[in-house]
Amino acid sequence: MTMDIFSTVILERTLESAQEAIASDPRVTECIETIRQHIDSPPDPNEKLQNALTELETIARLNGEFQIAARLEAFISRLST
Repeated sequence: MTMDIFSTVILERTLESAQEAIASDPRVTECIETIRQHIDSPPDPNEKLQNALTELETIARLNGEFQIAARLEAFISRLST
């Protein structure tokens, strides 16, 4: 997934927010690491990226972090197109 600079900044801020807000869940760190590894990859390996974004979005929603979840959902939708 190759993103423009604005999208990259927004995603990075969202990941930082998730890491701060949901620090107690070890899966958050794993998801963030996977997302960062695959941000600039070609479209083919997006399955790992999409799975990590989806898992992080679910964790955020379960922890009441709805703004973070909504931002992640927007990136997930973008990957689907």
